[in-house]
Amino acid sequence: MAKTKKNSKNVKTVKKTGAGEVNISKEERIGFHKGALDCLIKEKAELVRLVTIVDQLIQLHLKSLKELGVDLEQRSKPKTSKKPPIEEVLSSL
Repeated sequence: MAKTKKNSKNVKTVKKTGAGEVNISKEERIGFHKGALDCLIKEKAELVRLVTIVDQLIQLHLKSLKELGVDLEQRSKPKTSKKPPIEEVLSSL
């Protein structure tokens, strides 16, 4: 397990078991986190792009099925069974 401590020079000292000490400056830590955020933001954008494509394909298939006379909206309507609100269920516990 790594132990961390800070010294007065804005350098974080990380002591790894059996491997000595590694000094990481504040600038290096900032750069690491900025890089991680950049990567994650790009991954999120790609995921949004993929979801958009999948949604477009779903809409195309729904349109084609509707043209063929298959009504999926009727199938997706919920049954008329009334469930109690979640607040009621939680308050009865």
